[in-house]
Amino acid sequence: MDVLVHPSLSEGFPRAVLKAMALGKAVVATRVGAFRADDVIRNGHEGFLVEPRDIETMAKHIVALVNDRALRQRMGRAAKQKAFENYAIHNQIRQLEDTWSGMV
Repeated sequence: MDVLVHPSLSEGFPRAVLKAMALGKAVVATRVGAFRADDVIRNGHEGFLVEPRDIETMAKHIVALVNDRALRQRMGRAAKQKAFENYAIHNQIRQLEDTWSGMV
């Protein structure tokens, strides 16, 4: 797999996208659920976000990634870095511990 395409109309927080990012893959996803904001995927950095049902823009981004290996690799590296820095389990545990410690 070189690129993950995730064209959802409705979504919560798709782990398939995080798994692809952790593997260093660029992502083309619709701006739904957790992807409404640029928190997980910054449009043009770790991948591309498009509006639901915007088939033309989605196709344009897929073709760009397929045809441009350097772009695909750059976005894949950024995606992997973001996945490990922000979503690795040890970071999540530390954030929970900090939250719970603050409640005492």
